[in-house]
Amino acid sequence: MATIGDLRAPTKRDVTVTAVDAVYLFPGLAASTLVYAAYLSTHPLPSYGAGLFFAMAEAVSGNGYLPPETVRGYTADGVPFAYPPLAIYALAVVRDATGVDALTQARFLPGLVSTLAVVPTYFLSRALLDTRPRAALATVLTATSPPVLQWHLSAGGVVRAPAYLLLLSGLYAAVRLFGDRNRSWLWPATGLFGLTVLTHPLYAAAFALSCLWLYVALDGTRRGLGDGTIVAGGGLVLASPWLATVAANHGLGTLAAAAGTHGGIGGRLVDLLAGRDVASILFSPPGSGTGSPAGQLVLWVWLALVIAAFAYTLRERGPLLPGWFLVIGATLWKGRFVFLLGAMVTAFATADGFPRLLGGSDGVRRERVAVAAAVVLAVTSVAVGGLYAAGAVQTHPGNPSQPQYIDEADVEAMEAVAATTDPDATFVVLGDAAEWFPYLTDRTILSSHWGVEWHGADEFTRQFSLQRRISRCPTGACITERLRENRVEPDFLYVPTDAYTVNGVVYRPEPGRVAALVAADRYRLVYRNEGVAVVAVDHGGDPSAPASATSTLPSRPLEPSGKRLAPEGPPDERATRGVTDGVGSRTQSRPEGMEPGSRHLPAPVVSAPDRASSTQEGRPTEETSSSLRSNESVWVRSTPLMV
Repeated sequence: MATIGDLRAPTKRDVTVTAVDAVYLFPGLAASTLVYAAYLSTHPLPSYGAGLFFAMAEAVSGNGYLPPETVRGYTADGVPFAYPPLAIYALAVVRDATGVDALTQARFLPGLVSTLAVVPTYFLSRALLDTRPRAALATVLTATSPPVLQWHLSAGGVVRAPAYLLLLSGLYAAVRLFGDRNRSWLWPATGLFGLTVLTHPLYAAAFALSCLWLYVALDGTRRGLGDGTIVAGGGLVLASPWLATVAANHGLGTLAAAAGTHGGIGGRLVDLLAGRDVASILFSPPGSGTGSPAGQLVLWVWLALVIAAFAYTLRERGPLLPGWFLVIGATLWKGRFVFLLGAMVTAFATADGFPRLLGGSDGVRRERVAVAAAVVLAVTSVAVGGLYAAGAVQTHPGNPSQPQYIDEADVEAMEAVAATTDPDATFVVLGDAAEWFPYLTDRTILSSHWGVEWHGADEFTRQFSLQRRISRCPTGACITERLRENRVEPDFLYVPTDAYTVNGVVYRPEPGRVAALVAADRYRLVYRNEGVAVVAVDHGGDPSAPASATSTLPSRPLEPSGKRLAPEGPPDERATRGVTDGVGSRTQSRPEGMEPGSRHLPAPVVSAPDRASSTQEGRPTEETSSSLRSNESVWVRSTPLMV
């Protein structure tokens, strides 16, 4: 039987689904489950972030399941609720129906949906590669691919993994529609495209571009063009209620503005043709980041093998898969998509080309070589995928894969912030913990690029640069300067005291950064645990003072905020309430791996003494420093400031 992937052969194929398919589907499901287990065993909290997604879901639930206009917390003005709503509404339903907290959902749901995505991956591979063994190998390679795991197994997979599942299912329907020219797949393809549009814009773009290429490569007839038009038009009609709501609340320009961020469609190709960032584009494989030397070597070896596999596939089967790879790579340049196609051509070359190279004309020998090569490649891929999911691979020098944006110290600190600060308190949060902070505390951060895509590329770039620069400040003086030059005036600073991530890359602050902040008249340490310090900002200082680690923040004069990180009521009552009620008004179950009692609210803050009498030349006096370290009634633990 011929395959759709062979454009020079008839397209009549055996596509019957039988019990045999379950046998060949099992390796992919087993590989995905093993990788998922490796991730769960090493991540007591989810990797990366999904706070904005859960904030959207909470806004939907709080608005009676009507689309809210904005989502509070992410910048002073909030962000428009213009995100595709399907997965967001699903999260809201899960939240309201089960009461399971966001951190638990973000840890478990992505892996479950990613495992489900193995099923359409297998059948798509079978349709394109013809044989079940090839499809089984391609499925294992895809399910354990690091770029696929990075975006779908991590916290953001609560939205991206369902989008990926819909995309793969839709691509299978499109292959059957254009490859078999079987119009019974027209409406499934249309519905799946509409659902993908309603789930994630990037995956919808990948769906549309793939369908366009499949039509060109497999069909090319006038009737096929009509079918493609129905798929596109019908999908947009299905998504029209959401599009109409966005247009009414924010204008369709909001969607266009978001499309111009993150490089946009074809942005990488334009940069390459214009000569911009050529080195970073050509010498960093899709989805690899900067990489460690060893990691880059592995990726380049993999890339060389894939190029050889594409050359072989092009010679033996025509341009369908190589051309598809180029279309997606040139327009989107996302590893999670190109690795899918790379896995298919690698499986074909391994099962067909490698045995020809080593097995000669002996049919039995060629079959043995094919089986051995497939087993070695599959086992290696599962091992690499498991190590990547477990955080044992360095994606950057000194940086583990699948990093956690927050740890137990962050959860404890955010719980305290939610329980003890005024609802309108504003924060600047250093590091990627800022992505979770507004949701887990129900407080506003003034520096945030998450969700700001909907305000346009310029604002997104400004906020992204601000958040990155202030998060990578090595000293207290740098933090002060960044706040001053951007006229950002929070009530509190949330400052990690140990290593944390900035855009997924580990950053290690210099010792004494918090002490330098406390030494300035404008700042007062009000909370500290093993990994986080919260510093109150006094807006009543001299606005003309120079910006330095030992002076006030130059800014326009403001009235004292009156906000303080201190709850009402006796300490014991607050501690009990904090543990019982969880983070803010949300009911949070304790993440797995955290010991009972490890989160608690500290004692109340003692009113700070007059700064003028307690400092000398901008440095804390011995009396002040001693009280910050040891006074039991001060909301600061006994850990030294110089960390």
